Amino acid sequence: ATAFAGLAWARIQQDKLDDAESVLKKSLAYDPNNAAAHYMLAVTLFRRDRLNEAMAAFEKSVSIEPKNARARHYLGVISSKMGIQDRAEREFKSALAIDPAYGEADFNLAVLYATKQPPQWDLATKHYSDAVKKGVKADPAMEELLKGAK
Repeated sequence: ATAFAGLAWARIQQDKLDDAESVLKKSLAYDPNNAAAHYMLAVTLFRRDRLNEAMAAFEKSVSIEPKNARARHYLGVISSKMGIQDRAEREFKSALAIDPAYGEADFNLAVLYATKQPPQWDLATKHYSDAVKKGVKADPAMEELLKGAK
């Protein structure tokens, strides 16, 4: 199972997603509770824009390994894309609770708060600032949006 998972990760890096999916399914046949294999399968499905399947695979991954900040972050992104804003917020906050240095989660919280109806500009500004402090590259469009809100 571990060898299959390693091969699958190489296939993901090569953008050979069909191969990666096939290998990960073999890995999970040997070890259905392999959180890393579920995570990699979820990433593969996400990259193929199969969001419902990706969400299920990320959920399986975090049911086995709840402290996976990246999986929580992906669940937030998928939830946001599906319009499930409350869950997106919870997942981004969970990612930050697990890994406070995870700037991408702060950035996505900033986007979430800036696009809420009504927008929550103070929270958007705080999380954007935190994201940049944590190494996320400055985003001119987001900065313009936040500047216009003041």
